[in-house]
Formats: sequence, structure tokens, C-alpha cells
Amino acid sequence: MTDKIHIFDNFLTPEELEICANAVNRPAWSFGQKSETTPISTPFWMMILTDDPFFNVHLKSKIETAANCKFLVKRIYANGQTFGQDGTFHQDAIADDSYTFCIYINKLITAETIDDIGGEFMFKVPNQKNGAFSQIVIAPLYNRGILFPASYFHKGLAFNRYCNGLRISIAWKFVKEG
Repeated sequence: MTDKIHIFDNFLTPEELEICANAVNRPAWSFGQKSETTPISTPFWMMILTDDPFFNVHLKSKIETAANCKFLVKRIYANGQTFGQDGTFHQDAIADDSYTFCIYINKLITAETIDDIGGEFMFKVPNQKNGAFSQIVIAPLYNRGILFPASYFHKGLAFNRYCNGLRISIAWKFVKEG
């Protein structure tokens, strides 16, 4: 299963990162979004980006090129978490043709700071031999993209109490074309 998790480091250009940073600095955040596929969920911050051509045309094309696959956009949004807003394990979809792409745009998260501020991204992966689960932890480093099947159970952890910033990721929910 882990062979279907693809990591793209240094995915965006500096100009694209600046456009993303400007987009999430707009006063368009709303609070209270919850995962719909788990009975217990912590609310988090969200900004809808689905109708923005930079995200649904330009960056979608870049993701398709990296994935060597064509996608239809279901929705695009920025996800924000502060201390105490850890996500819960959930699936974004259950269909085999559904995928999620996340990119992390926090300059705070580097290889040098990740151990001090947290914000990790986790997968719960079933063991094919005994049915038990293992957890895979991925550092949400600045400008790191992650593409994975939307049926994989996953969650994002908030920054820990030593960091008062907003952990921001931008997520694309896709259905594979064809």
C-alpha cells in the first residue's frame, strides 16, 4: 500500500509559493470544518479555493504532470490547524479512482524545526499478513506535496504548544479521469 503514496519535495516554484501564501492570507477562512467520514472529529479552519483558476487549472495541471495522470477536481481548499486541533483518522473517499493531493506551505516547517513544532501527517496502513495496522508518519515540510489514494486512512496533526502558528496545507480532492 505504501507504494501508492507519492512524495514530491520542492514541488512549487518560489513564485507559485508566493501566490499560495497570498491566497491563504485573504480574510476568507471559516472555522468549524470537520471530516465527514469519522464519527469523532475536531473542527479546523478552512478556506475554499475550488473556483480559483490558479489552483483548479495551473496547479492541477502541475499535479497531473507529476502524477502522470489526468484528474477531475471535486474540491480544493486550504486547511488550517492551531494547537489542539489534531485531525482524526479518516478517508476522503472510498472509491478506487479517488485521490488526494496535499501541499504544505508553512515556511516554519523545515527539516531543522519539524521535531520541535510537530504538524506531522499520518497514515494508518493495514498489514496484509495479520490485519493489524501500522502508522506511517510524513513530515509536512515546506513545499512538500503528497499524493495518495483518498481511501487511505490519514490525519494531520496540529503544531504542538511550542508553536503558535497556523499549520496550513492545501488539499485537492480528485477523481481519476478515464
